[in-house]
Amino acid sequence: MLPAAAAATGCTVEVTPVGHVYEDLVSDPLLAALFDANSRALGRTLVPGSQRDPAAGGSTDMGNVSHVVPSIHPFLDLHCSPVTNHQKEFADRTLTPGGHRALRDGRWPWPGR
Repeated sequence: MLPAAAAATGCTVEVTPVGHVYEDLVSDPLLAALFDANSRALGRTLVPGSQRDPAAGGSTDMGNVSHVVPSIHPFLDLHCSPVTNHQKEFADRTLTPGGHRALRDGRWPWPGR
């Protein structure tokens, strides 16, 4: 977008990244399938990342990790929309029975454990 704006105004632009670059997230298909199956067994239906609003995910360096080792980065819904993480109301929601269940399910999403 910046090069186009510069060209439209007769200017030039040079962008130099500062710090480290966040790589795209590469989900391991086997890990994702296992997590999905186990989550369903716990009564949790997951929404694929491709069906989520990209702006709702924030930023993470998990993409960098996923280029080195097999990885997944699942989200567990606390059903508290429009509240999102990094808000006091979100933290409060983790202290409810539903929040405890989400934390327990996310920690060990394997039925019977």
